[in-house]
Amino acid sequence: MEKVSSESCRPVFATFNLRKDDYMHTTHQIQFEEFQFTLAHEITSFDQIFPEFNASDRVGVVVRQPSGAIGASALLMASIAKFYDFHRDRLGNKPGQLRIYPDY
Repeated sequence: MEKVSSESCRPVFATFNLRKDDYMHTTHQIQFEEFQFTLAHEITSFDQIFPEFNASDRVGVVVRQPSGAIGASALLMASIAKFYDFHRDRLGNKPGQLRIYPDY
């Protein structure tokens, strides 16, 4: 496991817009493309925050600033949306389709 010093930790924020569809589930409500990311007050990408993120990855967040959990929760939702993007074409409730959830 890689150690991270407190000096190298920079605030990360993610924001998204919730849809108003009839079907209320993360796989329908949240699309990865709807997120925007900033790192140290600069626009960035998910791949710069989580290089080589894949379907087997897990996410942990350390919050060191007041109200940091707000940005952290959006970042977690972005990682959940990214997880579903790996499987989106096979998701559903019908036989032969996946009904899965990330482990974070």
